[in-house]
Amino acid sequence: MWKANNEIQFGIYACSPKYSSFKATFTHMEMTDCKWLAHVGHAPDKE
Repeated sequence: MWKANNEIQFGIYACSPKYSSFKATFTHMEMTDCKWLAHVGHAPDKE
């Protein structure tokens, strides 16, 4: 996203595991590098 040469589109996504439901409220957003660690057993994304 930081290296895009043209306009990009993005959105906020929240999911509910195991067929449950919830209300998601987003109160603060900032654009940063990814802060999530790779999941155990999954290789990190390639650049």
